[in-house]
Amino acid sequence: MADELIQSVEKATQQTTIATSEVEHAHGDDLAGLKNNRDDWRKKAEKAQRKLDEITSDAEKANKQKMIDEGKKDELLEIERKEKAELKIKLRNNSLQLAVVNELIDPADVVLFAAQINEDLSNIADVVSDQRAKKPYLFKSITETKEPVKDLYKDLKPATLSAGHVFTQAEVNEGVKIPGWWAKNREAILAQKIIK
Repeated sequence: MADELIQSVEKATQQTTIATSEVEHAHGDDLAGLKNNRDDWRKKAEKAQRKLDEITSDAEKANKQKMIDEGKKDELLEIERKEKAELKIKLRNNSLQLAVVNELIDPADVVLFAAQINEDLSNIADVVSDQRAKKPYLFKSITETKEPVKDLYKDLKPATLSAGHVFTQAEVNEGVKIPGWWAKNREAILAQKIIK
């Protein structure tokens, strides 16, 4: 029974990996093809992820039952504590994202300064205002004027950089002034963890 569950988990993991890699290859090889088929790819990846989650859940339940049957209650208790801690972190991250959904362009960017926010979220307004001053490119504009703001950078194009480009803080500070630059380079910049 356990071997069958492990094989099912491995198969679902492979399907998820294949679906994800196909999306990445389509992006690199044919941008127009990706745009035309992205909903299909997303559906395939989501379906494979749901199947993986379902199989993983079944495997975890079987493993827990086996531990109960074998009398390994201390190990089971430790697993339950870890799951509880993970759920607590997810709940806090979701609460933070909801708290800043009207502030940040992408609420997921709250992870960049989540450590500065108290557990009870009591200082979130202060942290957000401090971060708005330091990293305005992460936030939605708070000024609404009757006249459209003059776009000094309308003729500039987002950066076209080679794969593996290493961004500097100065480059990010200048690049965010160019419309579309942050959206295009966000993932690479965040992966490099250069933003302070």
